[in-house]
Amino acid sequence: MKAGFSETRIEPEVGLEMAGYIDRVEKSSGIHGPLEMKTLFMGDRDPFWLVAVDLLGIPASFRPSGTVAVATHTHAAPEPGLMTGQLNSTFDISRDRARKAASPLSSIEYIAFEVEGVCSRRTGGERSSVLGGEILVLECETGRTGIVIFPCHPTVLGPENTLYSPDLAGGIRQALTWKFGFPFMYLNSCAGDVSTRYTRAGRSPDEIERLSCLFVSSMVETGRKRIIPSGTSYSEYSFEMPVKSPDEKPPFPTRPEALPGYKLALKRLESKGLEKYRSARLGMLELGEIAMLFLPFELFLDTGEILKRIAKKRFEIPLIVCYALGYLPYVVPAGMEGSYEWYASPYEERAESHLVSEVESFLLGRRLKDGQELY
Repeated sequence: MKAGFSETRIEPEVGLEMAGYIDRVEKSSGIHGPLEMKTLFMGDRDPFWLVAVDLLGIPASFRPSGTVAVATHTHAAPEPGLMTGQLNSTFDISRDRARKAASPLSSIEYIAFEVEGVCSRRTGGERSSVLGGEILVLECETGRTGIVIFPCHPTVLGPENTLYSPDLAGGIRQALTWKFGFPFMYLNSCAGDVSTRYTRAGRSPDEIERLSCLFVSSMVETGRKRIIPSGTSYSEYSFEMPVKSPDEKPPFPTRPEALPGYKLALKRLESKGLEKYRSARLGMLELGEIAMLFLPFELFLDTGEILKRIAKKRFEIPLIVCYALGYLPYVVPAGMEGSYEWYASPYEERAESHLVSEVESFLLGRRLKDGQELY
């Protein structure tokens, strides 16, 4: 089995509509930091590419064969739908570079860690800024490559920003490269209720650097294991989610921080676009004892822990990656009425339990795919 890595810049035109903040009215005016596509090739006879892109989400129209695409969820990039053509052309280059760089993969080092003060939960009463993440280090004949999986809305730069930037995701990537001495790709996890709202001291590029440095300086290892992968196995499953009624107008929010979510809900109703959120797709990459579960949603931290417990029944090391295989909004747990996330979600209250049930069915092999049992 071989693995190879490449890094390719994405260079969108200035003047495009930006994604991530409904209150941002101005179009992009320049570049603070380059947007990038990180591509990991894995396999041999059956090639597989894992792609991480500095966008809010992955447009549904970007669907190269044998590929899982994941967004870092930066709020300082163009609307994803405007980027399909450039994503395809950039991937053609990045894919070939990664495959040409491939060499035999000897092992994967799994590292669990915690960091403090970088971001925290923004809902409920708990404000702890100690959060966990995972790192995979791929040991190849020609060098090492890192994957960091961490849950956080990388939103240091605010709605007033009109410069392209990978934001905190790019800063963490760079800081880890400095610390370990080899390149990293950043995969976001269940960050639906996690952000820098209560940990950032400002909304400037200097604050990105401060939090990124804090990420590596506060990192405490909590577990480690070496895996010898024998190959890759990838499978997908499509299902439907329960969406809210298109005739139900939400009540005006009582919390000021929920107002942007209320505006999103009204915009969604005006466009009559609820149905586009119904179809969903999940994927799973198996690497021996490691299972990477890819979901398009913005999930809450607790939802991710539920999914990990389910996956633990089959795999020693389950990893949850969000903003993958497309982009779908928040799936909120019950009891979140009136919050920003509740307004911004197009899904019914039972959506979380429905999603958990679908994932459990997929992971435990009770679903059929192409007429064959998955396991």
